[in-house]
Amino acid sequence: MDEEVSLACNISYNNCAKIDDENNISEPDFNRGCWKSFVDLCWPETPVQDGATLSLIIPLLLIASVSIGTNTLVCVVFYLYSQLRLIRHYFVINLAVVDVVIAAVLIPLFVASQLAPENIILCRSQIVLDIACGTASILCLVMISLERYVAVKYSLHYHSIVTQRKAIFGMVFIWTYSAIVSCTAFLSLVRNSNNSKNLLQCFFLSRGYVTFITIASFISPVCVMTFAYWNMFIVARSHARRINSQSTQCDPEGSGHSKQRLKRELKGAKTLTIIMGTHFLCWCPLFVFYLVYTYTSLQ
Repeated sequence: MDEEVSLACNISYNNCAKIDDENNISEPDFNRGCWKSFVDLCWPETPVQDGATLSLIIPLLLIASVSIGTNTLVCVVFYLYSQLRLIRHYFVINLAVVDVVIAAVLIPLFVASQLAPENIILCRSQIVLDIACGTASILCLVMISLERYVAVKYSLHYHSIVTQRKAIFGMVFIWTYSAIVSCTAFLSLVRNSNNSKNLLQCFFLSRGYVTFITIASFISPVCVMTFAYWNMFIVARSHARRINSQSTQCDPEGSGHSKQRLKRELKGAKTLTIIMGTHFLCWCPLFVFYLVYTYTSLQ
């Protein structure tokens, strides 16, 4: 029976999408016509909560509690110890703040939307905040990669290039950019019929928006980080060869100091590269899924 319903839903969805394409309709109206029939058939008004949902919620709340504690501790240590209040740590603290927002606000919103799936406001709020925090998180990593790139390539002019004012501007840019991207998600969701309480309207995002969010929040930042770290290692290797060729000549002590500094910067770059790679591996499947699902489901 379930297989028959699933097949009927698939046929109904494709028929409705085909009708919209023929009439040049970019956003479906789930309150009338073909789409209303699809909703009545395939999307129950109030899904029943089961053990699987609860087994997901409990670990999420535990993860949120640990994340709030650890990231708050990072912020407190940064505030209490003046020797740690360096410009290069600003974006790390900003990333910690993003994680606190995710743990303290986003995860509870997600849990609430799972417990009250008929509440469209909760669902939409969770989606918009999710996009904002995800974008802010990856932009923090972008800023960190650019700061490390300057530290390696322009080490002699680092303090004149990386200033407190520029760092603050960078953090303002992160939150402003993230807000703009998430607001476009809100507008995309609101364009769907506002009066219906069906969850499908909450989750529906158009092809254009999914493509936009993938480029704006994932592909572009990853390209910038890849450029920064790739050039960073090229510069570091060039510096290492130059230092080795000069180590037996004048000022060997100075050469030793340069080696230590280069090793320190390179070690930090390697650590951040691992973080970037982990971030990429975690987010890439999600964006690939969204793109494939959005484009194939509307064929």
